[in-house]
Amino acid sequence: MNNFIKDGYVYLPGFLDKESCSQAAKTMLELRSSGILTKDNMCDNAYSIYAPEFGDTLLEDLLPHFEHVTGLKLLPTYSYARIYNNGDTLKPHKDRKSCEISATLTLTKNVSWPIYMAKEATDMNNAVALKDYDDKTIYVENPSAIDMQIGDAVLYQGTKMVHWRDAYSGSEQIQIFLHYVDASGDYTDYKYDTRSCLSQYNKYSYDAKLLRTQTIASMQGTNHFKRFVLEQCLLAAQKGQYFIQVALPSNINLIDVINTLQQKNLNVFTSSNSLIITWNL
Repeated sequence: MNNFIKDGYVYLPGFLDKESCSQAAKTMLELRSSGILTKDNMCDNAYSIYAPEFGDTLLEDLLPHFEHVTGLKLLPTYSYARIYNNGDTLKPHKDRKSCEISATLTLTKNVSWPIYMAKEATDMNNAVALKDYDDKTIYVENPSAIDMQIGDAVLYQGTKMVHWRDAYSGSEQIQIFLHYVDASGDYTDYKYDTRSCLSQYNKYSYDAKLLRTQTIASMQGTNHFKRFVLEQCLLAAQKGQYFIQVALPSNINLIDVINTLQQKNLNVFTSSNSLIITWNL
């Protein structure tokens, strides 16, 4: 049995070359400067983006390497990138089904900031008590601290391993997350995170009916577009879905749209020329 299956995670030092890290980090900083990144819903000071093109490209390019490490056939779901800032804390948690097999890669770093990995406790005599995002107690055993360097990856079983970081004391750190599911497992329906395809292939592949509706919405301005998106979210939620992706018209106030959706307790991400909106059912 390989270490990934036995331990629930594997540390891969020097996994991604420094040039690729630098280019990805540069792209993230450009996206931040352009106002494309949004406030993260897990870390108070962080900014993030769901499924950026460069991230989904890495998701696909690195898949064979992760299959080799895990010994599993994998299906890509989505990428996610985050810029952490001083004071950010990643509280103990496990990931959703689309993140069955996940990798976190360090793109920039200026201080030591370990990520912790642990299994839920089976022996309460040796358990460590932690508080999750809902202030509920999670009991873990034998936590491991991994002090990742630029280019390092940690590949882990996202739906099983509890993982977290303590408060960040540095100025800025950029991480990218690559998520997959086991092609022979229970979560194959989450391929592409229920999208039609990965971001780099999606520029002109939106549903034609939806795109026509959005074109009409864009002709009537930002407020009409906001109402349209909220209606689509409601319809999708009524069908049991937790996610929609809509193409961005060219003549709307994007910041206004994002602010309105976030006020409705929706999670909003930008990806290429589209908006991704998620919610909790």
